Amino acid sequence: MVYAFSCFIVTFLFVFAMKKTDIDNVYSKGLLILIICSLISNISLSENYTHSLIPEVNDGIGISNKVSYWIIGDRGWSQEAFGTLFEWSVYVTMLLVILYMFTVIIEKKKKEKHPTT
Repeated sequence: MVYAFSCFIVTFLFVFAMKKTDIDNVYSKGLLILIICSLISNISLSENYTHSLIPEVNDGIGISNKVSYWIIGDRGWSQEAFGTLFEWSVYVTMLLVILYMFTVIIEKKKKEKHPTT
């Protein structure tokens, strides 16, 4: 949860700063930041899940990297929980990519309606 909250705060601050400086397509750029954060969480959670499947890697079950710990925390460690969290992180990434595509289309149509010259 700490990781998701941090990503949202950073994205909000970047979008706010870009709007103040009149940069174009701020929402699609903000979504790109969230997609990058989501991809980092995908990689971290997949590494953590695969490490939990190999008993020789850890003495019991553990968290293999800091980003996974920031996402999972101290609650309910199990292979099923790690797998479920990884699966949901993939769904979130796919949703963000779809939102990004729609946002780019909407921003492009808006710019065509109101050209700034």
